[in-house]
Amino acid sequence: MNQPWRYQDQGLRRDEHRSHRRGRRHAGAGGRQAAAAAGSRRARLTSALALVSLSVAGLVAPASAAGAVVALPRPAGTDRLSAWTACGKGLECATLPVPLDYAHPGKGTIDLAVIRRLAADPARRLGSLVYLEGGPGVSGVDSIRTYPELFDKAVRDRFDIVGFDQRGVGASVPVRCLTDQQKASELSDSAVVPHRAAGAGAGAGAGAGAGAGAGAGSGAGEGAGRLPDGSSSGSSSSSTVGPYRAGGGAGAGAGRLSDGSSSGSSSSSAAVPSGATSSAHGPSSSPATETPAGEATARENEVLAGFEGTAASDRLVARGCERWSAALLPYLSTEFAARDLDVLRAALGDDRLTAYGASYGTELGATYAELFPTRIRAMVLDAVVDPRLSMNDPFAETRLQALGFEAAFDAFLASCASDPNCGFGHGDPAGAYDRLIGRLAEHPIKVRGKDADKTRSVDDSTAITAVIQLLYSEEQWPILAAALQLADDYNDGSVLQALADQGSGRRQDGTYDNSFDANTAINCADQTYPTDLAVFRRFVRDLSRDAPRFGASIALGGMTCAFWPVRSADRYTGPFRAEGSPPILLVGTTGDPATPYAEARSLAGQLSNAVLLTWDSYTHGAYEGPSTCVHNAVNRYLIDLVTPKPGTVCS
Repeated sequence: MNQPWRYQDQGLRRDEHRSHRRGRRHAGAGGRQAAAAAGSRRARLTSALALVSLSVAGLVAPASAAGAVVALPRPAGTDRLSAWTACGKGLECATLPVPLDYAHPGKGTIDLAVIRRLAADPARRLGSLVYLEGGPGVSGVDSIRTYPELFDKAVRDRFDIVGFDQRGVGASVPVRCLTDQQKASELSDSAVVPHRAAGAGAGAGAGAGAGAGAGAGSGAGEGAGRLPDGSSSGSSSSSTVGPYRAGGGAGAGAGRLSDGSSSGSSSSSAAVPSGATSSAHGPSSSPATETPAGEATARENEVLAGFEGTAASDRLVARGCERWSAALLPYLSTEFAARDLDVLRAALGDDRLTAYGASYGTELGATYAELFPTRIRAMVLDAVVDPRLSMNDPFAETRLQALGFEAAFDAFLASCASDPNCGFGHGDPAGAYDRLIGRLAEHPIKVRGKDADKTRSVDDSTAITAVIQLLYSEEQWPILAAALQLADDYNDGSVLQALADQGSGRRQDGTYDNSFDANTAINCADQTYPTDLAVFRRFVRDLSRDAPRFGASIALGGMTCAFWPVRSADRYTGPFRAEGSPPILLVGTTGDPATPYAEARSLAGQLSNAVLLTWDSYTHGAYEGPSTCVHNAVNRYLIDLVTPKPGTVCS
């Protein structure tokens, strides 16, 4: 049997981490969107700064010249970590002061939360390996705390494993946009697509028969962060789970990748590179998505019917961010995070940076590489985001992502239909899914179980969010089948609800982390979106045709940025050449739905010195997967600085 449909716990925690790394928020049932956008990989925020409208197409664009890389001064003392203190399970924690505004260091500093696990073999220690978390908005501190085996033993022996919370995230002056009560209302009505986020701390597991569990890891550094003026950044909880960044798309035409190739095809963009052998795992072999009879149109109509409500929710989020975190919003772009990363490198005592970035973390890594190319020792970018596409054309990126999720879901359906051990749909999983989504739109089902909150119900938006969460890895397909079967055959939405809660950052006690808030703020600081809402309406229709099962649900993921009240003090949008850097290792997965393989190919073509390693799988992130080929190649590069041969494809 090709597919183990019986639930297995092996590898589940790794998959939980993968699905949180990247999350984006999209329009939900009735058109109400999640209050804080966790979704596109990059669309990333004081009321004293005005909203800037460009005369062409009414675009909101943070002001900074693309391509202008400037060395900026730092205030004295910002390259010194506080004393390391034990913080449980063999870990040490510290804080790092960094300038709030690198161009104006007199504005003061903010503190970043940092965590490390010392190298297991100190006599052979090579330095620090900094983990660049996804999202944006996921806590890197929580990831290191929750996943002690995030890297293989060979790597842990030789490096101190270091994580940090990016500014605005977790315990690093967390941005706040909504109260928990508002999130409970707004996020429950929206479909969340983890994209730009990779995170740890929340988990859901479903047995093949029944039941679901959800939990949130504890964060480092509780308490609201403080800005230089003494004001609070608004959030008192640390980020444990974060969505990936998903952007809304505009226009009916095909998007263009940074390398000039088209993103407008209705087939998966994850084409196998020249010389690679396609397999059953590759999107090229998956069946084309057929428009479900009635349901796709119904979903599109549902989103459009609730469009004004969605816009009102997005406006609420933007105003909430300004109300609670106005002083921080202009300083949250990926460029600021990259400059913070260089301060961290120096504070750790490393002349050159060794880093591993996943999902949105690859965007952060690529930005660092452009700003500081000669300060890199080794850099792995896994589940690659094309930063130029993400920052300058988030609509095209959303289109790629929608097609990627359609292709991955088609592959799941085909695998389920061909395996008698898959109980969902009883031989017709595609038809069963379309009927289930249509039924949930009209008649939501309850969450069952001894400790379940009986006031909560699962509708089509909740189900779609849960499905997207589980499409991040082939290893989670058995859980996806079990969750859908439980809902379809037994009217029990408990597993789907638990999985959807992961995407929204909801903890088991009903509180929320700040991953949604941070994702929204960082995305809107980085990305450019239209202010004309008619563009978003058109994109719902266009993307629904291209990706009938998921397109309408994710098309409005970036609309909060149309109402954004401030401009970013600085943001870097390209080019991304990193001239003068050592070889940078990119790792792309052919069927990755959240960061489609086309983006890895595009960034490989932009960087002046990069090698692309390919893994043939429907999985978001290769190093966290089971491929020995990938693990060996990444480990050898990090330790010995030896890259795999160009064109290497792992199966």
